[in-house]
Amino acid sequence: MAKHTNQSSATLPPFMAPDLERISRLNADGLETLMHSGNALMKAVGELNTELLGFTKQRLDAGLAVSQSLAKCKTMQAAMEVQMDFARSEAQIYLDEARKLMELTAQAAMTGLKPIQEAANGHGRANGKR
Repeated sequence: MAKHTNQSSATLPPFMAPDLERISRLNADGLETLMHSGNALMKAVGELNTELLGFTKQRLDAGLAVSQSLAKCKTMQAAMEVQMDFARSEAQIYLDEARKLMELTAQAAMTGLKPIQEAANGHGRANGKR
């Protein structure tokens, strides 16, 4: 069995010796970048949750209001009109909300990726520019 020798950086030629300080700095910068990215994503997820909760409340309120309107209808024709108006308006509201959620999600992704992109483009602390 071959004996494995563990060479320290002191016995390695200078061009092969690892720059432990630089490696440590890069590691710290990478973690900092990930923390900034994670914080941005968590904030965006909070905004999405707030939007969804508000939308859900509005939809529940609208459903309750249409139920009350339906209860007041005297004829089947009147009830169908109320229901059709509600269905038409809800379809548009849901389409608008889907668009808004897609925009918020895209914005969240861009915001979350920005610190990583900046670090990749050389604007991070490892290059002394932050």
